[in-house]
Amino acid sequence: MTDEYDSSNDLHVRVKKGIEIGDGIADLRSTKVVSAGLREAGFIPILEKDLKLEGHAKWHTPLAAAMSLQGFARSAVGRVFTNSALSVLETVGVAPKGTLKVQKVLCEAADNLVLSQHLKSPNGKVANIFTPMYLVVGEKPSGELSTAQSQ
Repeated sequence: MTDEYDSSNDLHVRVKKGIEIGDGIADLRSTKVVSAGLREAGFIPILEKDLKLEGHAKWHTPLAAAMSLQGFARSAVGRVFTNSALSVLETVGVAPKGTLKVQKVLCEAADNLVLSQHLKSPNGKVANIFTPMYLVVGEKPSGELSTAQSQ
């Protein structure tokens, strides 16, 4: 989660929970918590930055509905078609039971990932509350053994 995430905002909390459930993440942490964890684990930070802020801002586009063959699958009509097809495939035994449930969870995640990039802040600006591109590079101080080396 970015610094723009507001845990007192019900919509922010709902979007965060939707991303967590759909992507199988127990608790999304803020970039500050990730950076602090790097230091607490004994690493020396070499690089910490959000690559989304460096021109990679459209990472969520493939997840959004659009007027294209790829975007059709994410549209309301495309999802009805996909859900119907999966239901039939489950019924006849071609797709395993639960496939439709997984489809719905993944769609919920995609919807929340896209929404996380289009929320409005109180000042009317777009509040991007989530980033999938927070890069953290750390180095173990010299002389320390990694867990694998100490065994």
